[in-house]
Amino acid sequence: MGFGCREGKEFCKGLSLPEIIRDLLEMPSETAVADITRTYSAHYLNPNNRNMSLFPDALPCLDKLKAQGYWLAVATGKGRAGLDNAISQTATGGYWLATACAGEYPSKPSPEMVFGICGELGLDPKEALVVGDTAHDLHMAANAGAAAVGVATGAHSREQLLSAPHLAVLDDLSELPGFLAQHYA
Repeated sequence: MGFGCREGKEFCKGLSLPEIIRDLLEMPSETAVADITRTYSAHYLNPNNRNMSLFPDALPCLDKLKAQGYWLAVATGKGRAGLDNAISQTATGGYWLATACAGEYPSKPSPEMVFGICGELGLDPKEALVVGDTAHDLHMAANAGAAAVGVATGAHSREQLLSAPHLAVLDDLSELPGFLAQHYA
């Protein structure tokens, strides 16, 4: 297509797809961004694409949190179809009381996804804890007035997570129930 990647750009996971495309590629027009987004989405959402999986410690963590009565929600840079596909492939639909996606809200680090989820659940953002694997997640929480915990097994490095507002940065999700028991019991 003739577009070159910009040198030295940080990994953009956690942002909406159009925002990632704009950030990583030198795009001449919004039409090109829309075309690339549409093509990527068609491949990503292909029913034969069944490669979605969770981190090994995710389901045990979700089971513990749900059993302890925590309200769980998702705020993602994926679009609605992508999130629905991921939830279907990972059989996690029974965990989430609310979800928020790119396309429904401005991209992270805007606080709007947190505001939307909290509004749907009848919470003040100050009552919420955002758990994320990107600095974008942690900044989104701070922008909403919510607390945040980083998990260093995802898209951003421990150093990137530590540079964002946080209560803690955990090594992996298996540490989250213990952190909550210690700080929120």
